[in-house]
Parts: sequence; structure tokens; C-alpha cells
Amino acid sequence: MAHSRVRLSAKVSQSLRGSLTLVLYGGEVRVALTHSLPGGSQPFSCASQGSHNNTNAGSKNGGQKMIVADPEKGQDAAWCRETCCASSTCGGWTYSDPQPNHGNKTAQNECWLHGIPSTLTPNATWPDGHAWSGLMNRSSTSGNFSAVVNGKAFGSVRPVKCSNAPNGCQTPGYVTLPPLGVYVDGAVVEVYWNGEVFSMALDAANSTDAWLEVDGAGLATGAAAAAVLFDVDVWPMATAVH
Repeated sequence: MAHSRVRLSAKVSQSLRGSLTLVLYGGEVRVALTHSLPGGSQPFSCASQGSHNNTNAGSKNGGQKMIVADPEKGQDAAWCRETCCASSTCGGWTYSDPQPNHGNKTAQNECWLHGIPSTLTPNATWPDGHAWSGLMNRSSTSGNFSAVVNGKAFGSVRPVKCSNAPNGCQTPGYVTLPPLGVYVDGAVVEVYWNGEVFSMALDAANSTDAWLEVDGAGLATGAAAAAVLFDVDVWPMATAVH
């Protein structure tokens, strides 16, 4: 990586409240795309989304999925909510247990996941309180992403929701960030992002190792692995510094 050009293209989950970091020179240079909340906003959490008895969630955009739940394994309404929260394409959820006296065709507990956006309606079919639902309101804390180089931020941008993108929504539940360009020429490192540039020079480095890190803050357990979709291109360059 001592003389290279790196281009990082990333789509991040709408539920990501963390950062994607390109680490260079064994940790001497850290280039992060970091999420920050609007002033006064609270971090997104699954538990804060609430659970409503005797309701149904649904989405006109489809994406419905049913999972058979096992209450003996702790798979209750709260578990169904966490399952929805862990999926970037889930906008609402409904958990139901066997409905008494209403001709329910199944005796199983079910967790239904619905697409984005979802809405809540009263449960008129089974009004005995055997259905719980909720929504994933991630948009209220969408915030901004900034490029941060060794703790110094620049180039803030509010990501565009995939559903509102000009070319449609090829990756539901994700937002696209501007490409990140990094030029490494010996001790000189230049970072280009969102029309701005940041330059720095290293005094010394003991390693040329490089890697990527994903901090999935705010995501349900196990969801960080699916929080970011990215492509990394690296080109070797001849040195311009002698």
C-alpha cells in the first residue's frame, strides 16, 4: 500500500449507526465514514420502537416473510421485534400465537416480517389480543455521514434513501454513500470524499498492512456482517515523491 490508489464504494444499511473504516499503515492512518445523529436525536434502538397489542403490521411494497416461532426457546413478541430490527429490509412486524375460537388454521406461533414502509392497523380478524405488532422507525434518526481521518472530520453528507434514488431501489434497505478515494504516496496520504480533500504526512510507519473495519453500533446482535455492502478497488502507482 506504500504507493497505491484506493477507491471504496459503499452502501450502508439504514439501521447502521456506526462507521466503516479503512485502516492503512498498520493503524497509523484511519479513514472512517462515520455516522452522526442530528442535534438532540437519540440513537436508534430496537427496544424503543414499541409493541402494540391487538394490531397488524403490513406493507404495500410486499416483502412479507413468515417465521415459525418456538416460545420454549424464548421466541416471543420481543424476539420477533429484534428479528425485524436485525433486517435492513424490515419495516414492521407482527407476532401471533394460536387464535382461540376464530377458526385459525394453524396452532403455531408466527413471526411476520413486512417490507418498508409498513403501517399498523387494528386486528379486526382476531380481536382477542393474541397479536402484537410494531414498526421500525429508522428514518427519524437517519443523521449524516462524515469522512474522518485520524479523528478530523470533513465532507459531511446526508445519504439518500434507496427508495428515493433516481434509478430506483436496487438494494432495498440500504443507502448509497459517495465514493471514497485514497491516494498513498510514501509518507503522503490524500483522502477525497464528497468533493473535498484532506492531506496528511506520516512521520513514520512500521507496517504497510491495510484492512477494513465495520462498527455496527445500534444493530441487533449478529447484524453487523450485513450492515455494509462495499467494493474496494486498488491500483499500484509509481512514486511521485523523491
